[in-house]
Amino acid sequence: TQSWQAALQNDAAGQVARDYLERRGVSAEAVERFRLGFAPNDWEDTVNWARSHQFDLDLVARSGLIIKREQKEGYYDRFRGRLIFPIADEQGRIIGFSARILNDEEKTAKYVNSPETPLFTKGRIIYGLDKARRPIAQAGCAIICEGQLDLIRCHVSGIENVVAPQGTALTPDHGRIIKRYANEVVLCFDSDSAGQKAATRSLEILAPAELSIRVLNLPEGDDPDTFIRAQGPDAFNEAVKSAPEYFDFLLNRLCQQHDAQSDRGRRAVMNEMNTALNTANDAVMRDTWTRKMAARFGVASDAVSVELKKLNRSRYQPAQPEPEWDTAMEEPPMAEEIIPQQEMWFLKLFFTVAASESQHLAKVRPEWMSSNTISQIISTLVGALENGLWDGQSPMFDAFDLEHQRRTMASALAESREIPQPVEQFNDILKRLRDRYIDRQITKVSQRLKAPNTPDVEFPGLLVEKQQLEQQKQQPLE
Repeated sequence: TQSWQAALQNDAAGQVARDYLERRGVSAEAVERFRLGFAPNDWEDTVNWARSHQFDLDLVARSGLIIKREQKEGYYDRFRGRLIFPIADEQGRIIGFSARILNDEEKTAKYVNSPETPLFTKGRIIYGLDKARRPIAQAGCAIICEGQLDLIRCHVSGIENVVAPQGTALTPDHGRIIKRYANEVVLCFDSDSAGQKAATRSLEILAPAELSIRVLNLPEGDDPDTFIRAQGPDAFNEAVKSAPEYFDFLLNRLCQQHDAQSDRGRRAVMNEMNTALNTANDAVMRDTWTRKMAARFGVASDAVSVELKKLNRSRYQPAQPEPEWDTAMEEPPMAEEIIPQQEMWFLKLFFTVAASESQHLAKVRPEWMSSNTISQIISTLVGALENGLWDGQSPMFDAFDLEHQRRTMASALAESREIPQPVEQFNDILKRLRDRYIDRQITKVSQRLKAPNTPDVEFPGLLVEKQQLEQQKQQPLE
């Protein structure tokens, strides 16, 4: 990172990148704040840098910075002649890179990203979250834009609760991570067809995280970067505040696509709205939008309600009946998850340690839990603690919308057994849970190694990954 930063600031070859940033209005402050760099247009610049620092080139290749040549010995650089955006995890540690071309007329991919590694998983990485998580928690809302330069423009303009998915579309994991900090997202995607489709698909992706969604439509041809440069951050903030709710956006979009005054058009609109309302699974929301559709069509709301019920009956499969539940219930009935006793006891220890020595909670990784319920509870509480929203003293039941989560917490807190040396017990069980998680990962890699359809080219990487996992088991908790 430092080498690329120096190249951007000082090298003669970096002038093309400096000119590009100047054209885009990216200040020196932004360059420094986001640690932007420039990768020289040289096939072995990074290879030589790694050699000069006596790094293992196989390991550097595993990190995605360089690529092993296929036809002959040696390696070459992945990133060449591009503007470099370092990608950090939630703690601000660099785990990957995104590299942009400097001439949009080049016939090549606009962005080249680090490949998937044990540290860098695109579906879970959110660009800018290390800087935005506290502003998001304070605002109770995350603004999601598409590009790095859009995000940088927002941050340096004082709008800091902004993030962007990295190198992929939004995923359910992105939703779950954002939910740790906020209950609402505002999507600010491009106004072109691809951006609008992405906004439309967001409900089914983000609904499992129970996030409220609004959609900001900037004027055609604008993105956050161009809009803020032209009209200023105050205008952008006002646009965010007035951004319509997801179903407002969807109904407007569908009525633009279909003639809502024709029978065929109304059926098309109702069909897609019904699918979205089923995804949201909210009886009050369904009633509200049934009436709004009726007003848009100029018909009685009862008529729309009848048609929506017909649509749902047509999807009903008698051979596989859907379970029924009272729409007033907080959540549909579900098979009760059998939570391992050790993880229930760990949750009790978690609360005990949080109340007295909360610094130990920084060691916990929710994914180490085999129980989804325990993992969700711990993820929410650790995120709240990191953002100063929880002092470790109260159970914070109000942070959980699902009854089975609150019930699990109440059961753990009701455990009355005396806890001798709670911190020691906490660390001991946490290490066991971590090691079991690593064992599960090793099993997955081993199965991949044994699978007959695994390409030969993947074997070296899988062997290295297995070795790294085995080494992690030998390490103490950080």
